[in-house]
Amino acid sequence: MRLIVNWGIPILCALYLSLFIGQYFSATAFRYLFPGFLFLFIFRFYIKTFSEKHAGEPVKKKGLIAGIVLSAIIVWAGATYLVPEVIRINRVAQITLTALGKKNEKSHGFEIWLRGVDNNGSIDLSTVPLDRGWKRKDNNLYAAESFPATLHIRLDHLSRKPSLLFLKHDWSGIVQVSNGNQQDVVDLYAATKEDYKYPLDVKQAVALNDSTANHLMGYILAFLFYSVIFYFLLVEIGGKQRVGA
Repeated sequence: MRLIVNWGIPILCALYLSLFIGQYFSATAFRYLFPGFLFLFIFRFYIKTFSEKHAGEPVKKKGLIAGIVLSAIIVWAGATYLVPEVIRINRVAQITLTALGKKNEKSHGFEIWLRGVDNNGSIDLSTVPLDRGWKRKDNNLYAAESFPATLHIRLDHLSRKPSLLFLKHDWSGIVQVSNGNQQDVVDLYAATKEDYKYPLDVKQAVALNDSTANHLMGYILAFLFYSVIFYFLLVEIGGKQRVGA
């Protein structure tokens, strides 16, 4: 029992938090291991202090039951945000840009300039294969002739907020952005030069290695983590109330 309290709980808490935080960044070992060891040290120290403070006291059954109930409610209500991916799911999006060769009446041309793609950081546009009508210039991709001109961009390990960066100016035309079943037509004309950030809908992504077991493990980790946290909080609050009385 002592081994579970002194090491099992800290490892559980550290594992959950490292997975929870790591899923918001690119999947590198460092982004998981560093916070994992950091949280392990923090929880190990806290539980050691907690155990010494409450040495000889029985388990607070009411606090344990309340912690379990609160954990179940919190995890169920906030599953989208609180349940981590134990096995990193590779969500892939296939983005298609089509320079339509159309413009509004104010524009002087049909140009489409793609200045950047953000997905867990900026993507090197030199790695994007060019299709007919698209060219490279000054680390940008652009279409100015041979319309309609289509460009395909594959995004692996899709981040939560991927985006495209276009250049707007008075020679800009209209581009169609296709993301799965979603299509959007964007007029990039602007009287003066300016960057335009276009957010991509991650709901259109395809999960390549998703599984029920992965989700189940995530729910179990989240449930156990919040049960432990709520139990500690309720015991500490109950102790302070008794001292105050």
